[in-house]
Amino acid sequence: RNGIPHEHPTLPSLLADGGYATAMFGKWHCGWLPWFSPIRAGFQRFYGCLDGAIDYFEHLNTLGEHDLWEGETEVHDVGYFTEMIAREASAYIRAAGDEPIYVQVNFTAPHWPWEGPGDAEVGARIRREYAELETVTSDPLCDFHSGSLAKYGEMVEAMDAAIGEVFAAIEQRGRADDTLIVFSSDNGGERWAKNWPFVGEKGDLTEGGIRVPFLVRWRAAVDGAQVCDRPNITMDWTATMLDAAGVDAHPDYPLDGPSLVPFLVEGADYPDHDLRWRTTNQVAVRRGAMKYLHDRRPRPRLGAWPVTDGDYHLLYDVTVDGREKANLAPHHPELLAELRVEAE
Repeated sequence: RNGIPHEHPTLPSLLADGGYATAMFGKWHCGWLPWFSPIRAGFQRFYGCLDGAIDYFEHLNTLGEHDLWEGETEVHDVGYFTEMIAREASAYIRAAGDEPIYVQVNFTAPHWPWEGPGDAEVGARIRREYAELETVTSDPLCDFHSGSLAKYGEMVEAMDAAIGEVFAAIEQRGRADDTLIVFSSDNGGERWAKNWPFVGEKGDLTEGGIRVPFLVRWRAAVDGAQVCDRPNITMDWTATMLDAAGVDAHPDYPLDGPSLVPFLVEGADYPDHDLRWRTTNQVAVRRGAMKYLHDRRPRPRLGAWPVTDGDYHLLYDVTVDGREKANLAPHHPELLAELRVEAE
């Protein structure tokens, strides 16, 4: 029964209160019915799955259960999930009236299982594997014994085409110039992804797990073809989108990040601020170029050396050492102490 509390304001709920129509298409992964859903978190329209992943054809979740919804009503539509998300999102955008809209399109691609648009037989095999399980696990959907770089590429190409369909709908609506579009990922890649030159992957607080692409298009306000190397995090973009929309945060729920609108639009200095992450066995804080990592996991000191128990307090300049190999903690004891306090 874990999820977003109904009383807690969210980006879509605040925008809805500010006069926006709100919709979400794709992956939710913030709580299950009958307790939680996008409809109970500020989205007026929802089409997609509640779990963090589903089979692209059979639409089964990690427990082997059917997981495709229109609002809070289960639906049994047929198709490749990436294409279905794009179809529904694009239709919603084209049909929108003159009111401002906030649309969140959460593709599961290129998440496992490893299925391109022509791999319906893989979905059928996964359904059979769930039917044969004596004890339900997520193993069939995790698809540990399949996939390839080529298949991963197919899935990314399908997502790219789907994003193009959504962009076309925005153009057809006639509001492309004043629409703020953001593309990002919720975590670093795994298995078939190319995270080079970073170490780590999804679920890890090394750079390979948390540094992801972030692309912005806002023709009316921001010139294109720019690259910014200042660190930011998605919580900053909650504040940024509210600011761009002219909507205030809830006074009882202060935001975790600053708005980047003054920096992006008005030429103000970048709002330097610490970024924070936490998992069950790692904590990280980024301050400017420096990153503190508290790692409780066992690790070798070098290569194939014996593994030692983990309680490591590490400090890296990730602007020049994205592979996090040169621990600078002995050289900056005062900064290390400050960031350890910040992490706690």
